[in-house]
Amino acid sequence: MTDLLAIWAFLNPAVVGRVHKWLRHKGFKTGLAAKILLNFDDLQRLQRDMGVDSHGEPLVHIVRQCHGDIVHVPAGWMHMVQNVRACIKMAWDMYTVDHLTDYVLSWQHVASRLKSNRPDYMAVMGVVTTALTELMLD
Repeated sequence: MTDLLAIWAFLNPAVVGRVHKWLRHKGFKTGLAAKILLNFDDLQRLQRDMGVDSHGEPLVHIVRQCHGDIVHVPAGWMHMVQNVRACIKMAWDMYTVDHLTDYVLSWQHVASRLKSNRPDYMAVMGVVTTALTELMLD
């Protein structure tokens, strides 16, 4: 079955600031509480405008998920998913020691923009503790 279920967009951490500026320029409200939903044409424009990395890979990846597809969210990458039809998805977090730096940098990026002293809502400290424990036990 190849029916389209969802469209995903992944943002390379290197372009998050540029994407915020792009969204504001396009008239979107940004911030942690903002609900931003881009249509497929907007996603393609965003992908084009953000360009590619030094290896020629797009800095914004767009994935079309069909029935049975597994979608992997790269560590540290922001993402958006839009269901295009009713479906049920299952997700789980996969933490690995070799991505520990990505988790910490992602948390620092988010935490530095919070306007209050919110708790560790992304549970980054738990991830760091678990990863360090696993590293020491291996």
